[in-house]
Amino acid sequence: MRAKTRDYIKQLMPDLETLNRLIETPAAVNGTVSMDDIRVLPLLRSAAVVKGLSFPEKVRAYFETMMARLGYHPLPVI
Repeated sequence: MRAKTRDYIKQLMPDLETLNRLIETPAAVNGTVSMDDIRVLPLLRSAAVVKGLSFPEKVRAYFETMMARLGYHPLPVI
């Protein structure tokens, strides 16, 4: 599975770029905390451990803001 990490990252990047365009504020995907945040944040938290994956600017700001609000630190990259 690790041998294909670069391929998986390439496949994921268009979706992250789409999400980057959709994020309205670093504090909530749609500007107000909603079910979208409950769906998106765990997926980003899981993806954040992938070595070589970098989030687009607004996705990173959203991820870091939300994780700080929750009092959790991102999982370490493996």
